[in-house]
Amino acid sequence: MESMRPQTAVIYTRVSTERQVTNASLETQEKSCLIFCEQNGWEVLRIFREEGESAKTANRPKLIAALDYCCTLDPSPDYFVVYAVDRLARRIEDHLFIRARLKAKGTKLRSATQTLGEDSTQKYLETIIAAAAEFDNSLRAEKTVAGMKTRASEGQRVWKAPIGYRNALNGARQKTMVPDPERAPLVSMAFEMFSDGLHSKSEVLRKVTDLGLRSKTGRKLTLEDFKRMLANPSYKGIISVERWGIETKGNFPPLVSEEVFNRVQLILRAKRKATGERQLNHPDFPLRNFLKCGSCGKPLTASFSTGRSKRKYAYYHCQNRNCSAPANEPRSIIEDGFRLFLEKLRCKRELVDLFRRIVSDVWEEKKRLDAEEGAIYRRQLAELEHRKTKLFDAYSGGVLRIDEYKSMKEVIEQEIAIAQIRECNSSGEDADPSELLTFAESIFSDPANFWQTCPPDQKVRLQRFLFPEGVNYKDGYYRTDSTCLLFKLLQENEAREENLVALTGIEPVFRP
Repeated sequence: MESMRPQTAVIYTRVSTERQVTNASLETQEKSCLIFCEQNGWEVLRIFREEGESAKTANRPKLIAALDYCCTLDPSPDYFVVYAVDRLARRIEDHLFIRARLKAKGTKLRSATQTLGEDSTQKYLETIIAAAAEFDNSLRAEKTVAGMKTRASEGQRVWKAPIGYRNALNGARQKTMVPDPERAPLVSMAFEMFSDGLHSKSEVLRKVTDLGLRSKTGRKLTLEDFKRMLANPSYKGIISVERWGIETKGNFPPLVSEEVFNRVQLILRAKRKATGERQLNHPDFPLRNFLKCGSCGKPLTASFSTGRSKRKYAYYHCQNRNCSAPANEPRSIIEDGFRLFLEKLRCKRELVDLFRRIVSDVWEEKKRLDAEEGAIYRRQLAELEHRKTKLFDAYSGGVLRIDEYKSMKEVIEQEIAIAQIRECNSSGEDADPSELLTFAESIFSDPANFWQTCPPDQKVRLQRFLFPEGVNYKDGYYRTDSTCLLFKLLQENEAREENLVALTGIEPVFRP
């Protein structure tokens, strides 16, 4: 008679945190399971160790491998042994699914610390134990979230610090953040550069990347990383959690002023809007969706019409069916008329020269003030570095204990990081504004010609810049309530020089 096959088992152990991986938790589970199998006379075929994985989901690499092993082995193991039910799953539906999959292959679930079996009472108790594990997990999660909400409402940062900060504890042992001496100045520089509206996200990212800005793992930031950084209110010293309805001042120093941060958000929103507008624009019709019908106020659209000779004709027209007098004009008439309309914005040469001198003077004054501020902050940095050196000497000489040294050193390093940010903000770039001024002069001196020679996408941007409220068109007339601030100021200066009343808008011009 053939000898009876010994019963076999597979052991599965799990811990959910990296800290548990490094302590004896896995070894304790494994030892208990091995003793349990030995006491029952079961041969252990294999041990699966899950390190640092939560039981909130059954989608765990080692668990899947263990189940696949049981289901593919022929014959299947007799038992699947865990230390406790909550090591296997913390959701009752996952527990029942795993148990059913094992049962389909003839493998029974057992626990080294809890009584599991196959009769009705044991199955009932097993279900209660699995439900209790889920309840305990849910209760702890609710308590954790409640605690996080309380701390966040008090201004504490309860998540991993973003780039430019480091997690720390303040004097009251509360969670806070301190500026990262290496990254904080570069984050601040990125906000300052982007806030002037003269640099794209890609340009600013390239600049700070070249200067050494990296993620905390050392990799270069992607454009998506950078966009999220620019939109993070933590950098202006605010804790904001929309899903919890929390927005409060943080207990950590801001890396940028509220004014700079808000200006960056306006630019980001404007760029998103511009991206949507470009989809509505057409290279053959730069005034489409910009000119508004003078009768109904709706934006004009444009298209090509095919004549009897199969020739195509370009037209701008109002698409509002309820318009009392819809515009419908050939493209040549609309665009030639708009070019003549722009002629009225031409500024006198002497005013353009005055504008250049004023901007140059302001620029030089700003450079002088920045240089003075930079010198002050550099002196502060030198003093702080000296204090840091003296602190180390005191610790090395046995005057300070290690805990005192670390606490005082952290305070000085925080002050150094803040001084570095201020010094970086005050230094700016040693740029020459002459090229930008020359570009501005070409617009002020002859906006009609500048618009005429622009590529289609730049035409659209120039139109929005010159006429922020748009332009109305009706029966050959163009009218707007306002122009951009710079043109308005120059026009008012010109009117005062000629002893005329400054116009509130642009007078209508007839079609050519």
